[in-house]
Amino acid sequence: MGSMVRKTVKADWPVCAFCKYWYDPANMHIAPKAPKMDQWEYDRTAYCKCLRKNTMKDAGGGAGCRDYVCKIPLMLDRH
Repeated sequence: MGSMVRKTVKADWPVCAFCKYWYDPANMHIAPKAPKMDQWEYDRTAYCKCLRKNTMKDAGGGAGCRDYVCKIPLMLDRH
């Protein structure tokens, strides 16, 4: 994550960067900050395709919608 605009949040924060429908197969726009506490960073300015909406319109990493499904297995759910 070089010079991107970063934000640290819990991984279940409903933004596109953490959604399984946001096409970022290498997960290059997210990075663990404190994974045991489910804290992750994401690039708010990154754009990838939304596979759920089946459109060619890009969705920004900081955007969100009602179809959000978290793609990261959360540590807090394992307790």
